[in-house]
Parts: sequence; C-alpha cells; structure tokens
Amino acid sequence: MLMARELDPLKLTSPRFSEAGGNKAASAAMANLADAVHGLVQQMRVEQQTIRDWVDSQAERHREIKDLLQPRAPRGEVVSAIAPSAKRSVEEKT
Repeated sequence: MLMARELDPLKLTSPRFSEAGGNKAASAAMANLADAVHGLVQQMRVEQQTIRDWVDSQAERHREIKDLLQPRAPRGEVVSAIAPSAKRSVEEKT
C-alpha cells in the first residue's frame, strides 16, 4: 500500500516545485509506484500458486477418499468368488 509520503511527490501542481524539480519528483514517484506495483504483482502470483497447490492437494485427497469409499465390486461378484461352502455361510447371514 502506498503511504502518504510516497504519494506526496505526485502533487506536481504544487507551486513549490519548479519545472525541473517537478519532473525529477514525478520521475521518482513513478519509479516508486512501479516498484510497488511490481512487488504487489509478485506477491499476488505467489499467493495464487499457493492456492493452486492447496486446491490440487485437496483434489487428490478427494480422489483418494472417493476410491476408498467406492465398493470394489458389486456384492454378487464378491459372493460368487467365495468358495461354495463359505458362500452358503455368507448367504445365510445376509
């Protein structure tokens, strides 16, 4: 955020500045403004990347949880893969 002291040189209409002094002050103010904007843009890019990384990790966790919660095979297929003697026991319990 620009401070009041940084904005003061932008007051080029003030009578206390001569033509040459005003141009120097304006150049310095513009350079300060450009540096501040550059820093802000860099910070925003870092924050955006942090959010992208967080979203990617959340999506990966979501996929892992979804895989854990989804049944591997329909119930009939699981029962049919069990030995016949065990199959009767499983069917009696269900």
